[in-house]
Amino acid sequence: MARLRDLPVDDLGFARVDLHRSLRHGVPEAVFCQGKTPAQVVAIASRLAAGHDNVLATRADAAVVAALEASGLPVRIHAEARLVVIKPRPQEGVGLIVVVSAGTSDMPVAEEAAVTAETMGNRVERIFDCGVAGLHRLVPHLDRLNEANAIIAVAGMEGALPTVIGGLVDRPVIAVPTSVGYGASFGGVAALLAMLNSCAPESPWSTSTTATARQPKPTRSTSSPARSADHARRLFRLSERSRGRHGHGRFGRRGVPFEALRAELAKLGLPGFTLERREVMKGVFRATKIDVHVHDHDHAHGDAGHAHGEPHGRHEHPDRNLGSILGLITASGLDATVKAQAARIFTRLAEAEARVHGTTVDQVHFHDVGAVDAIVDVTGACIGLHLLDVDTVHCSALPVGGGFVTGAHGRIPIPGPGTAELLKGFPVVDTGVKRELVTPTGAAILTTLATSAGTMPAMTVEAVGYGAGDMDLDAPNVLRVFVGRPADSGGRETIMQVETTVDDMQPQLWEAVMERLFEAGALDVYLTPVMMKKSRPGTVLTALCTPDKVTELSHVLFEESPTIGVRWTAYQRERLAREMVDAHHRLRRHHLQGLAPRGPRGHGHT
Repeated sequence: MARLRDLPVDDLGFARVDLHRSLRHGVPEAVFCQGKTPAQVVAIASRLAAGHDNVLATRADAAVVAALEASGLPVRIHAEARLVVIKPRPQEGVGLIVVVSAGTSDMPVAEEAAVTAETMGNRVERIFDCGVAGLHRLVPHLDRLNEANAIIAVAGMEGALPTVIGGLVDRPVIAVPTSVGYGASFGGVAALLAMLNSCAPESPWSTSTTATARQPKPTRSTSSPARSADHARRLFRLSERSRGRHGHGRFGRRGVPFEALRAELAKLGLPGFTLERREVMKGVFRATKIDVHVHDHDHAHGDAGHAHGEPHGRHEHPDRNLGSILGLITASGLDATVKAQAARIFTRLAEAEARVHGTTVDQVHFHDVGAVDAIVDVTGACIGLHLLDVDTVHCSALPVGGGFVTGAHGRIPIPGPGTAELLKGFPVVDTGVKRELVTPTGAAILTTLATSAGTMPAMTVEAVGYGAGDMDLDAPNVLRVFVGRPADSGGRETIMQVETTVDDMQPQLWEAVMERLFEAGALDVYLTPVMMKKSRPGTVLTALCTPDKVTELSHVLFEESPTIGVRWTAYQRERLAREMVDAHHRLRRHHLQGLAPRGPRGHGHT
């Protein structure tokens, strides 16, 4: 306190300007314009702007706005919010704040709160005219409210809106009373008293339009690559070969440097997004958070080109279909391997959506912001694996979550239909969490790139990284990534054993079934004679395959045999390294499979 007392306060005669407010609160003092002359506002704002960016002038009338514009100070005007930002400059974000207003008449105050939060670096979403005279106006937005770091509820009259929100969600609520509405509002005092009477110890409330919520749990935003932890908690990706590069990012401290990831994504030539990286805490884990901020044009140079004056979140983005996305990837300057992987992922995603919606891949559209977000997610994941020089990806069983989510197709159960289609043949687990833990984009990335799923393969771990998800859950919402080299045993992997038992099929037909199974990706197929009930002779067909081939092998068995059921089980196996060689004979050439040479003499077996 002794230091603070000696820090500068500039006396302008009519006002003492607090120049060290930003040291205490992180933001400079705001100028409340009501009751001040335009000249006084300009003088105070000029003094603050000499040492600070993002100075707020609130409740500015037309005369004050004109004076600030004429002063020569760089300003951004928000007429609806009655607010002017002096020396506007983008800054590192904090999290997601949802601003909710009860009625249209509350929108000026709500917009003031929203612009204030955006200026302080938060991402803001607006839900206006959502009063609880009918609860049905609020319920469709509950999923989004639960994902926010904090909620600002602006309401007049009896202040019912924040009271109801506080009872429906577990997010911090900042209640802002207004004097709008019929009845005895008493200049907002009635709403204020109703809000204060509704306070709960677990829900910190405030009544200031310029206050920022105390940061609750770690932040909420959109993640990349692959929106990692929201797609799958406690997921591990493992490579069989990796160069341990130093740097930061979602693939570990010895992983992909953030600037390298950003430089590679720039090769897409895709406008309308920026990346942000920071470290956050998820429970006891320190994790990396990479956010994708989507807008309709490039803001890399401050606010140049932002002439329309609309805040982020209100921009229009074109829908994209599979053809336009593949064209964008093909025309990019990315490595050929990254292009091929990204194209495979998007193709599988479009095929799954087309199947569940009964349409064609050409008619599947990736809606507005989601298209940009998905392109960055998918290509970012492929870029990260490429920069790490990863050969093989393995992952755990995926925790799909539960409950319901509201999206472009209305309210649907979790996992969504597209996600469920992509997860066919892939091991999943129910952890009891009623939230969406695997999205269609995440499912497409993992089921396309992972060669196996289940237990962790034998490997020598060289680096471990933690990627933070958006939601705050009972368990830490992180994606854990192990990068390393295969252990000496080298051949441990997860395979699926697909079986069916048949007692009414001619033995001569099994050969055709086995050929079809090998064509569909079976590693091995064999038949076992068995004695069934009532002493009927039968046959058990067993096929071994990788986890992603279970669906294809099941289809073959249903099409080529009279079976009415197929079962499968995941097994762990360990195999020696092997190689294929050609052995020449004077009469014909033989194609042999044998063990790779081992030992000092290089002996092997065939």
